[in-house]
Amino acid sequence: MTLKFKCKLCKKDCLEHNGNSNRIYCSNKCKYKGVGEKISQSKLGHLVSQGAREKISQAFKGKTYEEIMGKEKAKIRKEQSKERISGKKNFFWLNKGKLEYDWKVFNLKFKNKIRERDNQVCMNCGIHREKMQRALDVHHINYDEKNTIPENCISLCRNCHGLTATNRKYWMDLLQNKLSKLYGYKYSDKNEVIIEYV
Repeated sequence: MTLKFKCKLCKKDCLEHNGNSNRIYCSNKCKYKGVGEKISQSKLGHLVSQGAREKISQAFKGKTYEEIMGKEKAKIRKEQSKERISGKKNFFWLNKGKLEYDWKVFNLKFKNKIRERDNQVCMNCGIHREKMQRALDVHHINYDEKNTIPENCISLCRNCHGLTATNRKYWMDLLQNKLSKLYGYKYSDKNEVIIEYV
């Protein structure tokens, strides 16, 4: 459904193709001028070149929020950030008691042990941590995040970890087979970990 309307600011005749009968401005530029707000260049559609981004980054490098924004804005920004991390807007604070995920076990220390066990190498494609710009992901092989034990976790690069989102049975079989050959772990036909007690 196409509707005709006249822009409130520039008075240009415009068409609205999505059937939004409440629309009164032809563009974000007119909208923000019309409501008297400042508009960022990104909303105006102005693209910042890579060179310009690097210059901006260098200009702000090593500076505090106070130096960049001023004391008042920096104080507001810090309060918002603090509220997001530890306050009532934090996802984990809102869902306290509802999460079944065992965060105490699946922590940085545990992940680093898995990465060290796998020699800092993606166990699917073989890329080493040194050739990447981030740490290896630690993947739960049987997709059960409550089952956080070394036999169920493996180091993967970001790309390979993304591949495991589909065809789960294939990835469980492949990754369990790799750990079985390397470390002697045992798994059942149903992809369950078999732990032998001596």
